[in-house]
Amino acid sequence: MHGYAKAGLPKPTGLLDLWNKVKPTLTTRANLFVFLVELRDIKRMFDLIPGRHFSLSDWRQVLRYGNNQHLNYNFGWKPFLKDVKNTFKAVSSYEKRLAAFVSEADRDLQRHSKGSPKSGRYVNAWTCFWDSNWRATITVDYEAVTAAGFRFRYSVPNYSAEELFWRGYADSLGLNVTPANVWAVIPWSFVVDWFVNVGKGLDTYSSDWVEPEVQLFDAYYSQRCKYSGTLTLDYVGGG
Repeated sequence: MHGYAKAGLPKPTGLLDLWNKVKPTLTTRANLFVFLVELRDIKRMFDLIPGRHFSLSDWRQVLRYGNNQHLNYNFGWKPFLKDVKNTFKAVSSYEKRLAAFVSEADRDLQRHSKGSPKSGRYVNAWTCFWDSNWRATITVDYEAVTAAGFRFRYSVPNYSAEELFWRGYADSLGLNVTPANVWAVIPWSFVVDWFVNVGKGLDTYSSDWVEPEVQLFDAYYSQRCKYSGTLTLDYVGGG
């Protein structure tokens, strides 16, 4: 296992990422703050009809139109519909999630979390020591999944029932002016995140409207790996 790690096999997913999946929170995938800011571009999303001088016989115009609609779908309609779906799910499930959040407070809890599979290929070739006319190549395909467990207890902040309800509602809808949200609405920030995930880093400086006090007693992880490989010998000498 250590040898494969040196060869470039995936390291276990960070415990922090796995903890964020199970930590007590009222936040969801909905982010109404970013959604509302980006509504200023909704008019552009409805530019579906070609211009007056559009001609099907002009392949450049057809190609340009197709490319624009492709971008319109992937960066306009697709995230728009996803935000609508996430907001609907957050609203429809809020009272149930709030009740569970309150009822599980001040209890010893244990949660398990699993990371996404990471796969790849490791290839190494060398000349055989017994005969330089032969070359050996080993190819290993792998898939690794990290799982973690956490034992903890949390307490709900001392808010009134009404204040807790509305604070949690804002968290559930993503109505929070956090550094990560501000970064997300800056034009072309997603291009920067493609190379350096600034948004994820800014998340560490963000706080929710309802921040429970958490006591983490224990954390542990394991990694399951699947390997399949081939070893080939190739004759590289003359003749």
